[in-house]
Amino acid sequence: MSGHPLEPTGAELRAMVEEAVSYLASFLDELPGAPAAGAPDKEALAETLREDHPPAAGAPLADALSVIREAVPRAFDTTG
Repeated sequence: MSGHPLEPTGAELRAMVEEAVSYLASFLDELPGAPAAGAPDKEALAETLREDHPPAAGAPLADALSVIREAVPRAFDTTG
């Protein structure tokens, strides 16, 4: 990351966008088989997210996407 975390270089921005688009494409590909209601432990997940995220010092995009990958399948989904 550049010397200014909120001002990534063009290459850093491209890498972050590619990582986010890769996640979104996977998410969309999995929607047809996804349940409308997530896992029954969603309250526990919500409490964990409130306690642990986002870290005060910030985190790499990969860490944020990891949290999203864990949380999204447990959420309510109205598609399909």
